[in-house]
Amino acid sequence: MARPLSARVILFTAGNVARSAASILLGILLARYLTTADMGTYQQLWLIQGLIAGLLLAGVSSSLLYFVPSLKREQQRSLLVFISMSIGAVAGVTSLIVAVSAPWIAIRFNNPALGPLLRLFAAYIFLATSVQHFSNYLVARGRHEMAAAYQVMVTVAIIVSAIYGIAVGGGLEEITLAIVVTMIPLWIWAAGWIVAQWFRLPSGESISVYRILGYSAHLSVAGASYTLLQQIGPLAVSLLASPAQVAIFRMGATQVPMVATITESTATGLMPTLAERFARGDIRQMIELWHRAICRLSGLILPTFVFLVLMASDIIVVLFSIKYMESITIFRIYLCVMPLRAGFYGGILKAMGRSREILFAHIISSLVAVILAFALMPVIGLSGPAIAYVVGYYTIGLVCIILICRFTGHRWSSVMPWRDINRQLGIAILAGVVIVPILWYHHGEYSLKFSAIRILVAALLYFPICFAMLQKAGYPVIADLWRRLRWRSPGHSAE
Repeated sequence: MARPLSARVILFTAGNVARSAASILLGILLARYLTTADMGTYQQLWLIQGLIAGLLLAGVSSSLLYFVPSLKREQQRSLLVFISMSIGAVAGVTSLIVAVSAPWIAIRFNNPALGPLLRLFAAYIFLATSVQHFSNYLVARGRHEMAAAYQVMVTVAIIVSAIYGIAVGGGLEEITLAIVVTMIPLWIWAAGWIVAQWFRLPSGESISVYRILGYSAHLSVAGASYTLLQQIGPLAVSLLASPAQVAIFRMGATQVPMVATITESTATGLMPTLAERFARGDIRQMIELWHRAICRLSGLILPTFVFLVLMASDIIVVLFSIKYMESITIFRIYLCVMPLRAGFYGGILKAMGRSREILFAHIISSLVAVILAFALMPVIGLSGPAIAYVVGYYTIGLVCIILICRFTGHRWSSVMPWRDINRQLGIAILAGVVIVPILWYHHGEYSLKFSAIRILVAALLYFPICFAMLQKAGYPVIADLWRRLRWRSPGHSAE
């Protein structure tokens, strides 16, 4: 008995949220173990890996979500073989280039210690990026749970590597080597599963390579632009500041990937269904499914946004210690994108096959972010790249909404569930009043003990009250999620 679509999407999202939470746990461990300079070096390794995966390969991997549901089974074998070979070749060449150019990259990043580590880390870059389409292919085939499990296992392997490095009293070199070693069995699993699919799928009509490249090219450039938007802050800081400041900046942006995971996982899980409905011409049903997803996401994201903004100082202290107090302002600036994330506007355009329009939106936003990041940082310091990121992200939202209105025939007032979003945000802010007395009680300077107590008390007061108010207003967020996680019985809807 299969789970309904909404349950599979929720489980996929939950798995990826767990992965992001585990990444935060890793940051907590290393922030206390490593110096700020070493922590900055560690973050630069992942910055380079993220740039490679996003700038070169994201569009090709995402194309599976569009093509697999829309192609005949006889065509899917040629699709999977072509994409797997393309991604593997690009990953191999790029990893080799990174290993050779590691000393030059270290100089550009003002960090001599980065070079030897990056040469070692290049092996992980190949292992991770050569199978990065594995999760998307699983989702396109309806195997959301397996995709989430793989992503969680990758993160757990990294955490185990860090714990090993700490346990043996090693430094970044030991941790980096352990990360490479633990990725090998996961790569074997993913690569072996993909190859097995080549033989299980029936051979037949080959899909046009030009069709794949045409769709993927737009998504690749759009994905590269989006990656540049996401990474422009750390990149600007790496080029213009010290490794210690890189660590301070990255700690401030830590919570953003976790929130982004919720939206991106939901968009990934729903995209095959959205694409299928659009292909049938069911625009109204496609928009309705999108609106329902937005309301459910908003019911979780908006209360979290309000809570994190109010408790930002205590959260940074608990997570990364007092030595990262400078990260608080950056943390609050990055949080400002959270209200916009519930929309996953690009996912709708992808489902409609509008890759060129996605490209346009992301290029505009990345240009805005790049210009602002390098213009503002010399003037206002680390806050400049953070502000540039937020402005760039809202530029994407604005452009995408305008384009969705144009292609669906909806007016601005009806293309989004504005009334529901505004009501949920208002309720979240109103519930935040209960936190104010807790914020006044600082008991002297910040410390791990009192910050943890304030966060715990605030959470126990805020979230039950906020979710109760949302349910009374007709947004039963928690109850709805629990109901949809149950197994579908005969006759129940798949949504």
